[in-house]
Amino acid sequence: MELYLTRHGQTVSNVAHICNGQTGGELTALGKDQANLLGKRLYDTLFDFVYCSDLHRTKQTCSNILFHQPQDTDMSVFYCKEIREINVNGVEGKSWELEKKIRY
Repeated sequence: MELYLTRHGQTVSNVAHICNGQTGGELTALGKDQANLLGKRLYDTLFDFVYCSDLHRTKQTCSNILFHQPQDTDMSVFYCKEIREINVNGVEGKSWELEKKIRY
């Protein structure tokens, strides 16, 4: 068995240095490009199953990656809340600086 793990592309919140663990997020143009480049790189890698977080930024990334799979590929995509990023509770939507102060 081979397992491939990817992270979502760059988001608007990443650029603004905002914590967005359980928040959906929106990919930037660069984030979409990152996902598309990975999709092109993985073109010859055929997946039996794809598991993806149910958050918007990860769905966008997944969609851009899978767009580059051969059209006759028969695979299932499972969107799971169980594989979301961590919940950052009180700092959700707040700056990375505040999160660091609270954590450390």
